[in-house]
Parts: sequence; C-alpha cells; structure tokens
Amino acid sequence: MYDSLKEYFGFPDYVDTISSVLGFGLIGLMALVFIKLYLIDDVIFKKCYHGVKFGYVKSKCEKCRNDKIRADNGIEEEEIPVPKTVYRLGHCRACGVEVEKRFRHLTIEPGQKLKYDEKEIDEFAQKNRFNSVFKEQLHLRHYPPVGYYPNYCNNCVVEHEQHNYKRTYKIRSWNDAFAIPTWFLFLGVAIGIFNEWLTFKSFMYIMLVFFLLAFIMRFVFRKFISPKTQAEEIFKNQISEHEKIQKALNFIEKMDKEEAEALERIRLRRTSRIDEIDRMTGVQFEQRLALYFQSCGYSVKDTAVTGDHGADLVIQKDGVRIAVQAKRYDRKNSVGNSAVQEAIAGKIMYDCTECYVITTSYFTKAATELATKAGVRLINRDELVRMLGNEVAS
Repeated sequence: MYDSLKEYFGFPDYVDTISSVLGFGLIGLMALVFIKLYLIDDVIFKKCYHGVKFGYVKSKCEKCRNDKIRADNGIEEEEIPVPKTVYRLGHCRACGVEVEKRFRHLTIEPGQKLKYDEKEIDEFAQKNRFNSVFKEQLHLRHYPPVGYYPNYCNNCVVEHEQHNYKRTYKIRSWNDAFAIPTWFLFLGVAIGIFNEWLTFKSFMYIMLVFFLLAFIMRFVFRKFISPKTQAEEIFKNQISEHEKIQKALNFIEKMDKEEAEALERIRLRRTSRIDEIDRMTGVQFEQRLALYFQSCGYSVKDTAVTGDHGADLVIQKDGVRIAVQAKRYDRKNSVGNSAVQEAIAGKIMYDCTECYVITTSYFTKAATELATKAGVRLINRDELVRMLGNEVAS
C-alpha cells in the first residue's frame, strides 16, 4: 500500500528514511507503554484479586487475606471475628493527642431548592459592598454547619489518610490527551494555508504528528497525582472550609450579641421611663428614687428640701445606712465633684456607712477620681436606666 501511494504521489527517497524512523519510534513507544503498564506496575504495585494495588510490603489486602483464611479453614464469612478498635472521640487515632472540633457545610442535594433567594442576596451584597462573610453567615443561618472531630491530628492526617486514595493521573482519557495536540494541528493547518504549501501529503504528515503527540501525552508524559498529594489537598480543603465557617460563625455571634444589646437597651428605655424622668423636677426625681428603693425593701427617709446637708434620701436595709444625693441634670450637663463632696458631707451628717450619687446625666473625670478615693458610689444615666428597668422586670 505504501509503494502504491509512493508511486501515485511521487514521494522522494528520503521519505522512506523518515517513515522508517517514525515507524520504529512508534513501535518503541508502544513497547515502552506495554512494559510500563503490564510489567513494571505488576512488579512494583502488586495487585489483589479485586484490583487494589499495594506496595512492596503488602501483597494482599485485608479482604483477600480473610478470603484465604475462609478457603483454608472452611469458615463462613459471618463467622470470622472482626477485631474492633476503640477510639476516643476527639483524639488522634495515631498519636492520641487531642484534636479540635471542626465544621463542614451541611450537604445540599443536587436540585434542592434553597431556603433563600441566592441571586437576590448576591445583588444585595454587591450593591452594599458586603464581603463574602455576609453571604456565608446568611447560608449558615438557614443551613447550620455540621460539627465533627477529625480522625487524625494535623501532623498525622496525611500519613494515614493517603492509604484511602489511589494514584490518579491528570491526563485520564483520550479527550485530555487530544486537547494540547489539537492546538498544534490547528496551528500547522493555518500556517500551511497561509504559506500555500498545504497539500494532501503535508496534511498526512501533520495528522501523523498529531496522533503521535496525543499518544505520547496519553501514555508517556502524563503526570500522576500521588495518594499523598491527594490527601494533602483534601486536608487543605477541609481546613479552608472550617476556617471560612468559623469566621462566619464569629460574625453571627457578634451580630446576635449586638442585636441582643440593642433590644435590651430598647426594653430598659421603655420600662425605666427615662424619657418621663427627663421631664421631672429635682423633687419629683427624688420621689421616684424613693419609690424604687422602697420596692427593693429599703426603709426610706426624706430629708429637708432645703438644708439637706448633702443627702436627699437616707435609706436603710439589713443594718446598712446609705445617704443618697440625687441630681436631675440634663444629659448634656455633667455632674462635677461638688456633688461628691455633698454626698460625703451627708454621709457624715446622717451617720451613714455608705453614700450614693445618682444622676440622669454623667460624671466628670474629676468627680469620678474623687469618688474612687472617697469610696462614694456613682450611678450615672446608663446604670440608672438598668436599675429602674430591672425593677419593673423583676
């Protein structure tokens, strides 16, 4: 057939030499592939009966050894004792150190409809320039993550998990092998058309090189992915997923905490009726405090409206006598150290063991420093709101 083609197309003599070289090269490559697949692999990677490959040490897996035991002793399959290894939850199965709990996403079946509109959330996040944590925390609120303890610690996981994987190749099929040579085919045809030298003979040469390159890519130069590399990749993905979920969970916890604090402030503001207190006079504020302390079980004694010697109320409970100085100030005006001095004077005047200064505003730095050294308790606007709000709640 080759002689007929040579006579028809008029091939020169050097084509014989090139064809011979290519032919012997192709035969050599086929021989190399045969030796690699059917000799080297079977010697180095010994196979079990069901196709599982092992290295030098193990020639047969657990299943094959059990099958041989059954065949030699006539034991039924269910009668073979299966050794049970007890592992402690939360500890590495290899070295025994404690491992941290991790999280992974809840599995969503293909085609399952989500509980939220993913497209709408993406548009909202993009419009408001929210980062990926916003979408992640929203997903976790609808689909809580699954917590688990890994079987091995970070130092032992790759060494022990790599036995669960087989060696795989990046070029796994003829489709992958033809991908790169196809570009060379297109390039050669394009150059031939552009330079006007593309003939049937040159096209046959290009196709020969094309299939030769595909053959080489498929069986010779394919890169394999070792079990260790696969285990490392799975481990990195698990750590990345856990860190991403943990970051979102921290964000959820922070948001929930801020929301709870905001709701508590709203509740206290309503129940304490601080807006009504802001409209009271000084005497009315004293009366409101007297009612509060009475509800808490204190006996309350009013002092004179004028000449109170620094104490507006004197309260007593369980042998503890307290002088109270009330200051109904606008929240923009801070209470100075003069009020602290008055409270100290009222404590001495009415033979009290303690003294308080209560205000609807806040205290200056000087008043705070003096009260700290003199042992005077200061109750500012925020603490007053909590105090009166919890009175109604209790």
